[in-house]
Amino acid sequence: MNAFKRIILVGKGASGKDHAREFLTNSMGFKYGVSYTTRPPRENEVNGKDYNFISDNDFMGMDLLNEWFEHVTFNGWVYGTTNEQLYGDCSLFIMTPTGLGHLSEYDRDDSFVLYFDIDATRRAQRMSERKGNADSIHRRLVADERDFKYFSNYNAKIDNPFYTDEDLCEVVRKGMATKTIELTQEYISDSLPDDHIDSH
Repeated sequence: MNAFKRIILVGKGASGKDHAREFLTNSMGFKYGVSYTTRPPRENEVNGKDYNFISDNDFMGMDLLNEWFEHVTFNGWVYGTTNEQLYGDCSLFIMTPTGLGHLSEYDRDDSFVLYFDIDATRRAQRMSERKGNADSIHRRLVADERDFKYFSNYNAKIDNPFYTDEDLCEVVRKGMATKTIELTQEYISDSLPDDHIDSH
């Protein structure tokens, strides 16, 4: 059976996607396709690492050149992934449900989608602790509830806000058990409580 070509992380604001992205790139050898956005950077965010921060004019220029694989507008800011990233050597992405919907059936079959479904109270607390948050907490929570209301297009789900790196590694390992993918992480936990993960 063919290998998954990529992992796609999906989740509401402050659900743990960025931490998962850092772990998967630093400890498991995945190459992250850094999303583009017209959103202003938060304090401590690094251009080219957290996001590729671009202007509205940059976005329109890339659009005219048909460089986008997908792009969505969220709270007035554009987020997107390029064709070069998706079909190049990148193996890890963060997308919204709308962005995920742009995948063809073939591309979706090649993608392992991991959904972070963390409760709103915990996420609001995390948002309040962020420095230089460019968005209002209430607006983000409302928008997320709308965008994820009927979301079910995933392979596995983490809903425990206290998940560990070992849990994440186990989810990836188990989720990809039906296909073959090379992981550089040597340590994989032996067990994972059922309330941490839901696969379907």
